Amino acid sequence: MYKAKSEFMSIGIAIYGVDTATPAQVFNVAQSYFKTLGYAITGAAFHQRIPEEGGETLDLVEVSLDQLRDAIQSGRASDFRLYSERPGAQPWFSSVGYSTDAFGSFFAIDIQADEHFGDALESQTRFLTDAVQALPCSYAIVYETERVSDAMWYARGENFVTIHADENPVAFSRDTPGLYAGQRRYETSALRMVYPRNFVNEHHLAIQLDGVPLADWIRADPERGQLAQTTETLWCWAVPVESLPAVNAACGKAGALLAWNRAKPVQKRRLP
Repeated sequence: MYKAKSEFMSIGIAIYGVDTATPAQVFNVAQSYFKTLGYAITGAAFHQRIPEEGGETLDLVEVSLDQLRDAIQSGRASDFRLYSERPGAQPWFSSVGYSTDAFGSFFAIDIQADEHFGDALESQTRFLTDAVQALPCSYAIVYETERVSDAMWYARGENFVTIHADENPVAFSRDTPGLYAGQRRYETSALRMVYPRNFVNEHHLAIQLDGVPLADWIRADPERGQLAQTTETLWCWAVPVESLPAVNAACGKAGALLAWNRAKPVQKRRLP
């Protein structure tokens, strides 16, 4: 089942399969996120290797927005983050981060905001609908977490953050390229899990659930959500929050979910 959250819920977006996008394209989309949602950009940073005696070290360089733009255009920056700070928001109110394989990670965009999930879902989904039309990508999700930092870690598959009660905390990270040299099945043959908004491709829609393609399975019951094509290669699968436990259970049991944990039967203790 979907985990219970407090009233201070945050919203997160993850975009995967952005290998062919350029840092400049991602930078433009990141700026448009803050402009579209009305968040002020208060800081920027990028990862950089610093040569030192006997090797090198990785550093996060804090810069202005213009300095980051120059670093991206000159090729000095690839992995970066823009963020919006507000009093009392930790570590920030909102941010957009971009990772590549240049620093041992994998190609992904993580976006999060310390907004109430229910209030922000439609506006964030509209932005993502525009973003996937501007960026080449293969899979994207919109999800809910208790803290904005959890939304960031979840997108990257780090810090053992989970959303669903029946979710394996490491299955996704082990399928990502980079450190784990994973097979990237989440881009073709399996969904990570099912979320309120899932931007899926034709390979996802062909996944079989008891002999039925996922697309047909969704359309067979309104409680399983609605499919709408957003680009030539992506469809938005919108799932009612109250349907998520049943939809995840059905997809998980059918083997369609990468991170689904089948519940183990409780063994009864024998009396002496």
